[in-house]
Amino acid sequence: MEHLLVRHCSPTFASLKVGSLVNIRNNGENQRAIDRLVSVLPKGLSMSVLKVTERMLLIYLYNEDLLESLLENDYHRQILLSYDYPVDSTEKALLHLSLRLQRESFPHEIGLFLGYPVEDVLGFIKHKGQNYMEKGYWKVYQNVPNKLSLFEAYDDCRMRYSQLMDQGFTLQDILKHRNKE
Repeated sequence: MEHLLVRHCSPTFASLKVGSLVNIRNNGENQRAIDRLVSVLPKGLSMSVLKVTERMLLIYLYNEDLLESLLENDYHRQILLSYDYPVDSTEKALLHLSLRLQRESFPHEIGLFLGYPVEDVLGFIKHKGQNYMEKGYWKVYQNVPNKLSLFEAYDDCRMRYSQLMDQGFTLQDILKHRNKE
């Protein structure tokens, strides 16, 4: 489980992005692992189960301060309000996102919750996922050089955290020292 989280969530652990999604098998062992992880998450990181099916759990790991800032940003608020999100609290916004995930496979505004640049989220919505200029962690519609640099930073972070795990550090060890690098 820890390796899976490092592979998918390293940029969030390092506060490089707002949040990350992880899809895991819905079984008792994974649920216990999630409960253990939640109990050791450092201050500022939270985890929420956004969608539950018989087979899978969709986990959202997020940086509380970055998500709160996103919800306070007027432009982001305007977009989220257009999808009927309550933006006065993180919990309410995540509940609404969870409900939207129950109704449709992946609501496109989820990119905002993942820290994707707003111009790319809106580009994806407008172009229905087509006509993008580059593709990496998301489909890029503007400012390709900056996005490629960001993708590289995410890759470097993932590699660094994976190397630490390969050296025998636990996820708890890595998270304890994540902002001291």
